[in-house]
Amino acid sequence: MQKNVFKRIIAVSAGMAVMAAGIYMPEKAAKAAVDTSDWQKSVVIDFGVTKDLDGEGNPIPGLASSDQIQLKQALGEIETAEPVEGRGNWLYESTTVQDVYKKEAAVKQKMGFDRVVPAGITTAGGNYFKDWVFSPDGEEYSFSIDLPVGQYYVAVYTGNKTAGHDNTTFVRFNDESFKAGSADYAVTYEQTSAGGGQFYGATKTELVYVVDVKDNGEGYGTLKASFSDAALNDASHEASHKIKAGDVINASEQEEPDTKGVKSIDLYEGTDGAINGADIADKVVTARLNGIEIAPVQSPVHANKIAGTAVNAEVGYKAKIALDNGVQDITDRISYYSADPSVVSVDVYSGEAEAKAIGSTTVYAYNAYLGKAAAIEYNVIPERQVSLDKSEITLVLDDDGKASGELTATFNAASSDVIEWKTSKDDVVKIGTAQFAAGSGNSTSKVTLEALKPGSATVTAVRTDVGEKIAECTVTVVQPVKTIAITDGSGNEYAGDAVISIKSGETCNIGCIVKPEDATDKSVEYSTSDAAVASVWGDGSGAVITAAGAGEAIITVTSKYNSEIKASVKVAVTAQPEPDKGGSDSGNTSNQGGSKDSSQNVTTPPVGQNPTDGSTAPESTVKISLSGKASTKLSVKKAVTFKVKVKGSAVKKVSYKIKSGKKLVKVTASKKSVKIKAKKRGTAKVVITVKAKNGATKKFTRTIKIK
Repeated sequence: MQKNVFKRIIAVSAGMAVMAAGIYMPEKAAKAAVDTSDWQKSVVIDFGVTKDLDGEGNPIPGLASSDQIQLKQALGEIETAEPVEGRGNWLYESTTVQDVYKKEAAVKQKMGFDRVVPAGITTAGGNYFKDWVFSPDGEEYSFSIDLPVGQYYVAVYTGNKTAGHDNTTFVRFNDESFKAGSADYAVTYEQTSAGGGQFYGATKTELVYVVDVKDNGEGYGTLKASFSDAALNDASHEASHKIKAGDVINASEQEEPDTKGVKSIDLYEGTDGAINGADIADKVVTARLNGIEIAPVQSPVHANKIAGTAVNAEVGYKAKIALDNGVQDITDRISYYSADPSVVSVDVYSGEAEAKAIGSTTVYAYNAYLGKAAAIEYNVIPERQVSLDKSEITLVLDDDGKASGELTATFNAASSDVIEWKTSKDDVVKIGTAQFAAGSGNSTSKVTLEALKPGSATVTAVRTDVGEKIAECTVTVVQPVKTIAITDGSGNEYAGDAVISIKSGETCNIGCIVKPEDATDKSVEYSTSDAAVASVWGDGSGAVITAAGAGEAIITVTSKYNSEIKASVKVAVTAQPEPDKGGSDSGNTSNQGGSKDSSQNVTTPPVGQNPTDGSTAPESTVKISLSGKASTKLSVKKAVTFKVKVKGSAVKKVSYKIKSGKKLVKVTASKKSVKIKAKKRGTAKVVITVKAKNGATKKFTRTIKIK
C-alpha cells in the first residue's frame, strides 16, 4: 500500500505540515489536566503492512512510518517489527495503546473498534489487503482512539469490496451533526474508490480530514471515525455494495487463494467474527477500512466565527462559497451542504457551488472546531446576457472631418446600468455618456460614437455585475476619396480639355493624384474607351498608355472606393509617317500638356502589369537585360553576381547552362540574379537565359577567366 498522502500535504498546503517527533503540542491544546509528555505513543498510523515509508524508504517528517508496527521502530523506541498477536481483535473498551506498542505511556488511552474484528493479513503475494472491517448487513461501525487534546490530520483508506464497481464509503467523525431549521444534517463525507480499487484520497487534499479532539475530563479526548454505506439508504449506491449469491467462496472451498474481487473477501474463518459465505449472498455490505493515519496539526489556527453573505448568481455560475471566519488561514475543517441540491449543488469538501436551476435555497458551511454552521442564502436568477445591436459600424468623415453613430447594448436581470463601455483606440473613436433605459424584461445602455480620425477600433460592452461577459463591435472610420486628377509623366495635372497626342506604336507615361492625402482607400482602376486605338496598363502609382492605331480614345481613372469619382483624358493617336530616304523618323511626339521628344516617352508598361483590355503586352515593348561584362576575371573562391532586369513585364524564369568548364565554377540562379563562384583555375563559359512572363526570352553568354 502506497500511502504518501502526508508527504503531499506538506508539499501543497502551506502551514499544514505535520509535527516532527518531540515537537510540543500547542499551549492552546495542552490544558493543565492533560499529560502530553508521551503524545507520540498516542498516535497509531496505518493498519496495513508496508515497509515503504515515503515512497523512497525514508520516514515522513513528523510520522515515524506508514506502518503501525514500524512506527516506534523508526523512532528507535521498539526493537522489533514482529506482528502483535491478535492485533486485529482490538475492542475499544479493552485495548490500549500500550497493548499495541508494549510500552507504558503516561495515560492508558483506549483504542480499537466497536466490535470484534479479525487481524489484517495479506493474500498470496502480498498484493492486496484483506478487510480490517467488513459488515455484511451494511450497518455502521467505528474506530476510536484516545488522544491528547488538540487538532489532528486524519487520512482514511477504504474500498475493494467488489471488483469492477465504484465502491462508496460514508465517513463521519465524532458523530458530528447540526440542525438548520427543521432539518438535521449529519456531517458526512463520501469516499468513492473507482472500479473496486483502494481509495487513498490522492487526488483531493480536502480528503485529508482535520479532526478536533476535546477534553473528556480525563486528560484526553476521543477521536472517533464511523463508516457506513446502506445506513444512508442511498439506492444509487446499493448496486456497488451488493454481494451476489455464489460470488463468495469460503476458504476451505477455494483451490487457490484469490487476490482480488469478491472471492477475496475475508470471511474471518477461525475467528470469533467468522462469516459464512452463504449468509452474505444478496446482501448490501459496508466497505472495509484498509487503514487510517493520524498526525497532530503542528500549529492549529482556529476560527472565532463562521459567517457568509447572500449570493445572487445566474444559472450555471460556479464559485467557492466565501466565508468570514474572523481569522485568516484557519486550519479548522469546513464542510458544506445544500438544502436543495436541485437549485444549488455544493461540494462537501471544497465548498465549490454551482447554480443549477432558477430559485432560492440555503447553503450551509459547518465549522468542525466551533461546532457551528453558517447559513448562506443563495438566489439563482436567469443567465445574465449582453448583446449589441450592431457588430460592425462604418463612420465616414464629412467635409469638416466629423462623423458619429450610435451603439446600443441590451442586457437582462439588472435594474441599473451595469455596462462599462471601452474602446481599443481612443484616438480613433470617442465614446459618449451612456443613456440607460429600464425595461420589464431587458434594459438598454446607449452611447454615441464620435469619429476622431481614419482607422479601426473595437468598442466593447462589458457587464460589470458578472464575470467576463462582453459584446463587441468593430468601428471603422473612413476618410473618403473626394477628387482624382490625371497627371503627365512629370506630375503636372492635365486640364479638362487636354489631349495627349501620340503616334501609333509609341507609349507615354501618366499618373494620378487622389485627394485628400489621408483618404482611407486610394486605390484606382485605369480603363480605355477603345483598345484598338490606345490601351493602358496601370496601378495606383501610375500607368503607361500604348498607342495601337490611329484615332481617339478616352483614358479614365476611377476610384475603387467610390466609382462615381473619376477623371478622364483624351488620347489622339496618329499613324507613323513613312520614313524618308535617309531612314529617319518624321519628328517628335507632342501633346497638349507640353511637347516632348521620343526620349521622354516611356516605351514599356510597369513591371507585372497587364493591359486593362485583356490583351497581351507585345514582346517588342519588353526589354531584358543582364548586368556585368561579357568577360569577367576572377580569383579562386571569389564570386561575381549578374543582376537580371526586365522592363514591360515580370520575370518568369532564369536558367543557365555551363557550356564549358563545369568543374571550374559553381552557378546559382534566382529570378533576380545569377551568381558564379570560381572553384579552379581556367576559363568557363556560362549561357544565361531570361524568360519574361509575356513570353519574351533573351540569352546572355558570360566568360569567366579564373586565375
